Amino acid sequence: FLAGLGFNLNAFNAGRASALGFGLLSFVFPFGLSLAVGLTWLEAGILGAAMLGSMWASNTLVAYPDVRAAGLEQTRAVRDAMSGGVVADMLSLLILAVATSYAVVETLDPTNDDHGTVPTLPLYLSIPVLVAFTLWVLPRLGRWFFVRVGRSRMPRLLFVLTAMAASATLAVVGGIAGIIGAFLAGIGLNRLVPNGSELMERVDFVGTSVFIPAFLVSIG
Repeated sequence: FLAGLGFNLNAFNAGRASALGFGLLSFVFPFGLSLAVGLTWLEAGILGAAMLGSMWASNTLVAYPDVRAAGLEQTRAVRDAMSGGVVADMLSLLILAVATSYAVVETLDPTNDDHGTVPTLPLYLSIPVLVAFTLWVLPRLGRWFFVRVGRSRMPRLLFVLTAMAASATLAVVGGIAGIIGAFLAGIGLNRLVPNGSELMERVDFVGTSVFIPAFLVSIG
């Protein structure tokens, strides 16, 4: 979510070719090699090999706060690396969502009444719904809220965190990783929460002091 909020859309549009090229290259090569190894050497099957490929093709922006603290976030190398990393992560998470959703359906025990792990919506519906909610509904709702209701600091912070949680929940309901919904919510609210603003500093503080440490502890 923080990566989406801090994502420089203007810089991405200016260097779109290099960012997309780097992102596609950093995804295609590790995914293709992992897919080949998973199918031939590990004999994991197409779904298992695809999940391995999505793992190796993804990367994390966990070092971005340190880069930003050093004042290097506006350099071309950092902008392209960040944009390319986002592209690679989005592709990896989409592959992971498809693989895991089909794996859940295939291994579902018909005698078991517990269907809590089965996505509520199919992917061909959940992806357009998620994109429309985060990139079309949220910006308009945010502008209305900031003007009509949330003129003080606390309501705006609560709205932003609620938007993040709602988008992540909508993604999970549709069988997509919650991190995709959170990132798209950050992109949707990007222009409403400019870098350097008081609201961005508060969101950054909550994220770096609560959510990111909890995430790192949860994955060991």
